[in-house]
Amino acid sequence: MMTFWMENQGSYYWAVDPDDEQPAVFVTGYPTEDPWQATGETLRRFLLHCTIDEAMLGAAARFVVMVPRRVAQSYLSNWFVPLGFPHLANQDPSTQLLCSQDALAQMCPPPVGYSIPGDEIQMLSVAAANPDDLHKYEADLRDYLFTVPHQPPVEVDGLLPF
Repeated sequence: MMTFWMENQGSYYWAVDPDDEQPAVFVTGYPTEDPWQATGETLRRFLLHCTIDEAMLGAAARFVVMVPRRVAQSYLSNWFVPLGFPHLANQDPSTQLLCSQDALAQMCPPPVGYSIPGDEIQMLSVAAANPDDLHKYEADLRDYLFTVPHQPPVEVDGLLPF
């Protein structure tokens, strides 16, 4: 196996058999003595999958909300279509990547500590290349968006803080 990708925390490694013409991707956890498991993706599809996943995480025009599962599912079905990628080894099995004509979305369980009494919640991330495109996606979720009230800068010894 030829390792070509490592998770940023070093917990997972992805590899291919370099002798395969259409290499299948395999994953193992740290320590690397664990057996290699097939991901179900070819190298070409895996690289596309990870590129989309990284584009979501690094987008400048992006928002994240915690919403009840029913709200997330209804919202996504109105705007997005699933991309059909399996979850990555470092993601929860229920993680989904979706797209519309001008945005990407991801639905997954929230980090530990987030909850809404009486509701199962999901973390919903939406990213767009253009910040103006993002506004239409925020509108349906405005009740769940976290907002920080604007406060003017405070002068300290006659200087504005940087």
